[in-house]
Amino acid sequence: ENNNIVVGVFTNPELHNKGIGSKILKLGSDLAINYFNVDKISAYIKLNNKISIKAFRKAGYSHFNNIEINSIPSVEMHYFKK
Repeated sequence: ENNNIVVGVFTNPELHNKGIGSKILKLGSDLAINYFNVDKISAYIKLNNKISIKAFRKAGYSHFNNIEINSIPSVEMHYFKK
């Protein structure tokens, strides 16, 4: 059985590029994977949101697919149980 969680994060723009978002994502993702015993966590991010994509990558998420959500170009990223 493949369990999955979908996650998103928002940080105050004044706190961008300080590593806070990626740290929250990394700690929260590791906690969620273990606590909820899931195989992966998915994130769907607008393609033009480069800051968010960078934070997810830094937290250990990998690019999976380019998709459209409600006609908005987006990227699907995954974080897997280690």
